[in-house]
Amino acid sequence: MKNLIIFLLLLILVGCQVDAQKSINLEEIGVDFNIKGYIKPYEDKRSALQKKSKMFFKKIFTDKNASKQDTLAYKKIQSELLEINSFKVDSLYHVIDEEKIWSDENKKKWAVSYGMMSYASINRTSYFKSINFPKVSFLQDLKGGFIAVSATTHYRKPKPKDFKSLYKYLCERYGKPKVKKIRAMAKNKFSFQWVGEKLVYNMISDVDEYSFENTKYNLHFYVINKKYNEFVRGKIGIGDWIDLK
Repeated sequence: MKNLIIFLLLLILVGCQVDAQKSINLEEIGVDFNIKGYIKPYEDKRSALQKKSKMFFKKIFTDKNASKQDTLAYKKIQSELLEINSFKVDSLYHVIDEEKIWSDENKKKWAVSYGMMSYASINRTSYFKSINFPKVSFLQDLKGGFIAVSATTHYRKPKPKDFKSLYKYLCERYGKPKVKKIRAMAKNKFSFQWVGEKLVYNMISDVDEYSFENTKYNLHFYVINKKYNEFVRGKIGIGDWIDLK
């Protein structure tokens, strides 16, 4: 009986994790990718669970008239909340006249950033071929159009064979990349850029194309709407966009 209960609990938790996480195949992203459409289910589910959580919190900690079932339900809700991605929304601005100082009068809003603040570490939020990226962030223009997605392995270095496989695949499909050495967050890194018909793929690594087996850092991968490619580089000094130069 005890084993059956444990099994059922595991099924519930796995179900919550699968429902909360919808993996994005980065290879299938296009310029028509609906960022808000992807994020909204997370926001709706989080909002609904938070309302329930407040109700049980009041019964347990304020009114102190909760039953055992109430306490178990509250704990289950807290567990589910931990499995739902949350995003911080920020407005991004650029200087209108670069010869003048930054001020409210000399700035213009040009994009909205959705930065992932939490995620379920046991799941993949996005992937490209055999490499999983647990963390993603998005840039959206003021009309709701897709600018870019940033994906990172978040301090989990990819397996060398997967790294090489991804590099080889992109080279076969888009030709040799534009490679340049960059410096970001006090580290020397390498930027590999492949340009497609409508999208640009950019990989940021701590090693060059001859040393993938020696990587010691997380892999950063960007998919960028080609018409914004030059504009976004070096323009964002926050979050997951710092490496994009």
